[in-house]
Amino acid sequence: MSPSTPRTATAWVRDAADPPLHAGDKPPALRKERRARSLTEVCYVYLLIHIDEPRFKIGLSRNPGQRVRQLPEARHIALDRSIQVRLPNYQRAYEVERMLHKGLGGFRMKLRDETGQSWQGSTEWFALSGLPNAIRLLRVMPADADPCVMADLETLRGQPYEHFFVPEIPTPTAVQRQEVEEKNMRKMLAIIEVLTTLREGLFMDARMVPDTRGSVQCLCIHNFRNEFNLRLTKARNKVLSSDFWALQAAKPGGKPALTVPLVRLIRYSEATPGMLELVINDLKVLRRLPAGNRVVTVWQGHLAWLSSTTWSYRTAALKLAKLEKV
Repeated sequence: MSPSTPRTATAWVRDAADPPLHAGDKPPALRKERRARSLTEVCYVYLLIHIDEPRFKIGLSRNPGQRVRQLPEARHIALDRSIQVRLPNYQRAYEVERMLHKGLGGFRMKLRDETGQSWQGSTEWFALSGLPNAIRLLRVMPADADPCVMADLETLRGQPYEHFFVPEIPTPTAVQRQEVEEKNMRKMLAIIEVLTTLREGLFMDARMVPDTRGSVQCLCIHNFRNEFNLRLTKARNKVLSSDFWALQAAKPGGKPALTVPLVRLIRYSEATPGMLELVINDLKVLRRLPAGNRVVTVWQGHLAWLSSTTWSYRTAALKLAKLEKV
């Protein structure tokens, strides 16, 4: 990334209005005058946000608006989103700027121009993901020697910054977790669709069944082994596959995601011939997955719907069979 406009003479100067405090080659009288100005004149620390690229600049100036116009990137600065903090003097502004540079060192960017060279001011650019941290630091930073007086944040247009929303830049781990959450919810929708298809030809109910761990929740599909409906073949094959029930667990560091099954055991019932038992995994384990609470809520709601609906059909069928015998 490099500036979009050629560097000018002013671009190589930190700020024409902000000469350094240690001008060793200047006359003593001029150095004394500038020292006095640095202790009395208001100065600003600014955070300039780039419009097109995910970066922002930390610097100081007595006139941030003028400073922006001097930058090679002047046309690419978002004035309505950039921030300035009014401080009582240059010395305090310098201290705050140094604190920000040091605290956000991990976000510092190494910018180069087309020739691969850096330019003056290129080391003051930071990745946009560090902006929320910079704002938090400024909001708890005393404006002067009085620790009770906090600095006020403004936009470069002079409006209070509290009226503006600062988007949180998600970390790679957060992005990965969000992707896994979406995958798990899509998987749940696919599972529900398959079970709904099977319900059209088979009876189902949710019940507690004995297991080595005690009583466990189980989805029972009646007459599953003996029912051969071509329309349900695809759905039957999916239900019998362990991969079909696998949900993902976010794995940090870009490693392959682990899988946790919604149904931990697929078996035929010993008590009821032909009935398929889908033993549900521990709900506490499922809730720890990305989107786990939503997964469990959707699953339990679907089980309740299956029990209340399919059993009414089964009851009606049994009553009809009894009437036919009579």
